[in-house]
Amino acid sequence: MSEKLPQFRTQHTTVQVIGKKVVTGQSHYRQSEQERLFLKTITLPFNHCNLPSILLASLAYQSIPVPLYIYTLEPWLREFRKSCMKLSSINDRVEHFHRAMSERYQVHKPNVCDDGEVSNPSTYRKILIGWLFDSGNQQGAVLRAWVESRFGLLTRYHNLELLGPDSDRYDHYASLSGYYSLNSDELFSQLDFLYYYCQLELGTRYSSVDHLTLYRGFSTLPTRTINEEPVYLFNNLSSMTEDPELALQFGTQVVKVDVPRYKIICFDSLLPGTLSGEREYMVLGGLYRGEQLRV
Repeated sequence: MSEKLPQFRTQHTTVQVIGKKVVTGQSHYRQSEQERLFLKTITLPFNHCNLPSILLASLAYQSIPVPLYIYTLEPWLREFRKSCMKLSSINDRVEHFHRAMSERYQVHKPNVCDDGEVSNPSTYRKILIGWLFDSGNQQGAVLRAWVESRFGLLTRYHNLELLGPDSDRYDHYASLSGYYSLNSDELFSQLDFLYYYCQLELGTRYSSVDHLTLYRGFSTLPTRTINEEPVYLFNNLSSMTEDPELALQFGTQVVKVDVPRYKIICFDSLLPGTLSGEREYMVLGGLYRGEQLRV
């Protein structure tokens, strides 16, 4: 008797995936029991997007991705999208994004406390710059906490292996993200908007493709075996680059990965003049097929 595989129905017309076999038809993804059980250890049972976390982190999703939508995004973004799509210049779209972010969230205005003191709240820009400087800092913890909330992908590493949500290490990581974002109730909403704009821009620049080829360097390869196939496990948020030479700055073993563009939350040329890095892409994690390069 053949193994009965779990199925997931999406809101989109896609295809059916059974192992390496792709069958057009109902909008299903199917997983082996081994993969499903492993995915449960790296995902949370809830999120705020249109796909189950266990599907988003899967090999099937890497093969056949569909768009991701964050449920917390508000209706006003529809008007932003319409006006943004009328702009043909990248710089004009960036300016439009900055203006909308500033008007909606007052990100360029300091807070005046009851005692008259002025505080500078956490903003998406501070979080991004902090990540580029050191992804293991408090700002990195905030970003990974946002990924957990919105996409249900569990943080497995932050300066050291976290050993699961019930561990003291995980509690320390959670306290870092909570302390930094304590005075900014709208910080996660700003990151939602950033992801929305990132996807608009990727859709404009790469409308004919669902994947971008990116590279990641490691000192120790994060390999797993699923259905007798060697695959790679990436943390819930990872940095990659479009340049294999630059990937060597992360480690001497370089992996080439086809990343669904819907799993990219930001990249350095998204906001010219604001971000700079090693042509860096910030990518949602999970299981990935990839190719180790000889360098």
